[in-house]
Amino acid sequence: MKLTLDRMCVSTGNLCASCTARFNNGDISDIDIAVGKALLAVAKSQRFLSNITLERIVTTQDSVVLIVKKGDKEKLDRAGNHLLERLQAVDKRKFTFLDETKNPKALVEMLIGTDNVVSTSTVFLPPFSDKEIKIKLKKGSENDLQINQQELSQITKILLGMNAHFSTS
Repeated sequence: MKLTLDRMCVSTGNLCASCTARFNNGDISDIDIAVGKALLAVAKSQRFLSNITLERIVTTQDSVVLIVKKGDKEKLDRAGNHLLERLQAVDKRKFTFLDETKNPKALVEMLIGTDNVVSTSTVFLPPFSDKEIKIKLKKGSENDLQINQQELSQITKILLGMNAHFSTS
């Protein structure tokens, strides 16, 4: 299992020089250590988790998003409630698992769900041509979303460098 920091640092709670520098830069935080410990503990009984690669952890006010190497999301989903219970003991926010992607449409569909999305597009905003993701939703589907607009925008800003907003058709 590859985590956001060294396994030894996760196991002991003492950070090496490299992990300390990443911690001081803000690349990792206390949640990386806590989630790493939970994943290692669950992997002892769920051996298939020993092959996953945790690329990044993104936190918002209401949720914690674990970004894993493409194809590893299914393994986390397969671990089911055993993993979720362990993660909920670490943090009470909602946990979401996502495959790593640089594709805005794929990311939005993973966060919102493909049933609600009509289209996604990248909009260039004046005066400096900042980019933003515009998501067109099916009429009346705003209440069915798994994530609110503010959280979605925070996550897309962190992962893709672009804010996001909804509109309905």
